[in-house]
Amino acid sequence: MCGRYYVEDTETEELRRIMARLGIRDPGADTPELGSDTAPAAAKTSVVQHTSDTAAPLASDRGNTSDAAAFQPFSHRRDIVPGSPAPMIAGSSGTLLLTRCTWGYPAVDGKGRLLINARAETALTKPTFREDVRLRRCLLPASGFYEWNAQREKFAFTGEDGPLLLAGFYGMHGTLPRFVILTTAANASMAPVHPRMPLILPVEDAAAWILEDAQTAAFLEKKPALLHCEQEGQLSLNLR
Repeated sequence: MCGRYYVEDTETEELRRIMARLGIRDPGADTPELGSDTAPAAAKTSVVQHTSDTAAPLASDRGNTSDAAAFQPFSHRRDIVPGSPAPMIAGSSGTLLLTRCTWGYPAVDGKGRLLINARAETALTKPTFREDVRLRRCLLPASGFYEWNAQREKFAFTGEDGPLLLAGFYGMHGTLPRFVILTTAANASMAPVHPRMPLILPVEDAAAWILEDAQTAAFLEKKPALLHCEQEGQLSLNLR
């Protein structure tokens, strides 16, 4: 599963470089809210164009839509927990945009815990998730994420080559856009700690995951690359 992830202040510039590589203009510049009919020219990507005419754009969350706020430098590690807003890369009218969105769908019965994860293997068949997975996919930039083993020992997982892009999807709940992170079976670096892990995609797959509906099922079957694992308060572990 994935119940908490984080962004390091030291990787703010690397995350900006990823945005530039994806054709998203500098988050420090003013951009329209995701859901505007016209995207800024500098933010458009020529990699792919959206293949669905029915995908609904992300409606505005007035408190959490500023690109400028998405990657403000942090003075320390910032943990992102369920119920909090986070930077999110999504698509609108064939364009990749950086915005902010709140983590977690309300429980189906309106009670209990937020729905923060969905299994990649079944997300396209679950009534709660399937339409959003088909039409409203996203990526959550992260420096790393945490997981706990059966003994409640805490581990931090990071990429071998920089920040991670966690695959997810979003939808409107009331007036607030919310996202869910997809999980998949653990790879060799994750399995000693937990049987599940976030579905993590490389930067080169970002545009196709978000914009190409026909490729969704194939991406949901992808196995994430091996990760670096470190037990909190302990020396680095080579679980590979």
